[in-house]
Amino acid sequence: MSVKSNVFRTVTAADRVDYPALESTIQKWWDDQGVLQMYLQRNEHSDKQFSFLDGPITANNAMGVHLSLI
Repeated sequence: MSVKSNVFRTVTAADRVDYPALESTIQKWWDDQGVLQMYLQRNEHSDKQFSFLDGPITANNAMGVHLSLI
């Protein structure tokens, strides 16, 4: 196999995605369809609530023994 194989085709300007415009289009559709409101109301009357925290591993858990050696 040569170094210049054609495994991937060249991306031309016409193939490039305008992500800001795409995001605006999707956001408008979500707003028009009320997707966020449906999501928020879906479990409104549930007896259970869950929350998820994101952060460094030691933010929510005890520090691992291996980290004390640093």
